[in-house]
Amino acid sequence: MCKAIDAIVEVDNRLLLAEIEVPTLVIGAQYDTIIPVMIPIWMHKQIPNSELVILKKAGHIAKIELAKEFNKALLHFFNKHPITQVN
Repeated sequence: MCKAIDAIVEVDNRLLLAEIEVPTLVIGAQYDTIIPVMIPIWMHKQIPNSELVILKKAGHIAKIELAKEFNKALLHFFNKHPITQVN
């Protein structure tokens, strides 16, 4: 487990965000104390044509705290960007 944590801390892929070319949804939470809301906002600014959703009145486990709103955001994004098969 320690090696996995070390790997997460040591890897820095921030420069790769600008190279993302697929539709990307960035979700953050207003009261997330693990990943402060400024991080998903910054990520959204780095990823070209990304979409940002900030879940209000939620913390780090927003997908559980606000499951209905989280799922609604995902469904909206998936409907807007349907998956197409690539051969």
